Amino acid sequence: MSTYSRGQRMFLNYGAFLDKFYKVQQTGIVNKNHMFWATRDNPTVLHTKEYRDSVEHPEQEMEKGKASHEVRKNKMGNYQFEKLQPPGLKEIKMVELYKKWRSFMPEEFQDIICPKPPDDVLSRIKRVRKMKKQRKKKVKEKQSSTPAQAAE
Repeated sequence: MSTYSRGQRMFLNYGAFLDKFYKVQQTGIVNKNHMFWATRDNPTVLHTKEYRDSVEHPEQEMEKGKASHEVRKNKMGNYQFEKLQPPGLKEIKMVELYKKWRSFMPEEFQDIICPKPPDDVLSRIKRVRKMKKQRKKKVKEKQSSTPAQAAE
């Protein structure tokens, strides 16, 4: 089994970066099957086509503001990205890994691959499962009692 750590640098707010330096494009410029690209010589212009052999649509300027290329390049290079919280596992998956799969892992990897979730997570998932089971039981009871009442 191989694992790869991606670290915090993968979880940066690229959306805020793009919003600062590029305009939002008109709706309908890029559709499902459109091709779109920018060139190294003119990276702030969006080129689009509907398909490979079609005519290129008019170029769309993407640049926000009127700074020179060098000033813009410098600002982009010095931009401080906001860090985002990595998504992690859903609580129900943490509990499932711990309860169902931990015993199948080599002992030296159990705490890494299937660690014990915090007690509050375990109790919350237990409570949610109990509530779902009760709701399912009520629905089943309701369905089984309906035909008997209709026969009367």
